[in-house]
Amino acid sequence: MVKLTKDQLKQKRSANLKAKLAAQVGGKPVPYSRQVILPNGATLYSKSELNKLSKAAKEKITLPTKKAEEKQGETRWIRSEVLGIAKKSKKHFAPTKLRKSITPGTVLIILAGQHAGKRVVFLKQMRSGLLLVTGPYKLNFVPLKRIDQKLVIATSTKVDISGVELSDDLNDKLFKKTRTNPKKQKEFLSTEQTKEGSTKAKRELTAEEKANLEKRKALQEKIDEQILPGVEKVEYLSGFLKSTFSLKPGQYPHELKF
Repeated sequence: MVKLTKDQLKQKRSANLKAKLAAQVGGKPVPYSRQVILPNGATLYSKSELNKLSKAAKEKITLPTKKAEEKQGETRWIRSEVLGIAKKSKKHFAPTKLRKSITPGTVLIILAGQHAGKRVVFLKQMRSGLLLVTGPYKLNFVPLKRIDQKLVIATSTKVDISGVELSDDLNDKLFKKTRTNPKKQKEFLSTEQTKEGSTKAKRELTAEEKANLEKRKALQEKIDEQILPGVEKVEYLSGFLKSTFSLKPGQYPHELKF
């Protein structure tokens, strides 16, 4: 025979009582708690009743047992963690607020990425909150692209784009890229040999990406034809868009006026 300590005996008695109560009610006992879940999903004890039970256990006060029939007809909200049900998160779409300094036609300076330092023309804000910009492509080789407003500086220079027609095809789906699993990335890569003989890994475009690329090229030509006349009206503006932005020694961005 194994002798149990007083604490072990108390735990065994409380576990046996809870199991008996759960069997009588037809519910399930909650681990590490005095709570019992009834078949209809309601709990046998409320929070205040559980507090009373815990206080009574500490002060060794006997309380009358609660009948399960009183709770069978009731419905109550209970915590999903107790039942083991995953919470369903509600996604609320809130459009990103656009900075006051950025308006359609504003010339922006790109701060990061492949075209860092180049000046572009802002067209519109996409549904995702990103900015749709263009070079135009014929001036500085910046195509139609999306960029976060955190990565641009708004200048005081503006281009008149009131006559530019932006079709509904210019949406986030047009710039969508397929995500590849890093483990399976080798299947989507093709090697290209350079003059030096080294190989560069390049991901092959899917059929949808190729179709979107052709659409962007067609839209690029239409938008450039509409923007360039407005750029040529302003003196030195075409040269301003062709030039790149850079800081010289002794220049500080917070002291400059854009």
